[in-house]
Amino acid sequence: MWDGRRERRLLVRLEAARQVYNACLGESLKRLKLMRESREYQAVRKLPKGEPKSEAWKARRANNPEAFKPNGTAKSGKRQWQVSGREKETRRKLSELHRKQAAYRKSLRGNLANHVFSLGNPVKLEK
Repeated sequence: MWDGRRERRLLVRLEAARQVYNACLGESLKRLKLMRESREYQAVRKLPKGEPKSEAWKARRANNPEAFKPNGTAKSGKRQWQVSGREKETRRKLSELHRKQAAYRKSLRGNLANHVFSLGNPVKLEK
């Protein structure tokens, strides 16, 4: 049986949940826009897609011509790759850019969680 008091309480809770959801969504969209405008994100986005197109892969092909077929694909089997200094430097830069992008995303999630907690106390979550 639903009486008017229970129904009002449920509506108040649903409205509070809607407001928290909308606040989180708005904040997430704002932070997504900031992330997309950041220099680190732009640098990673400008990188070529796929390993065969990358500078490091080109350097590996130049240093190990015996490990590739005439069409440019790698031969199967285990081998010791010769790695040049330029290839190491390119891979280091790429991994640093990916690390920065991941750290930036992680900090945005932490800031969003803090924003949710600032909206009210206590915060109850359900699965």
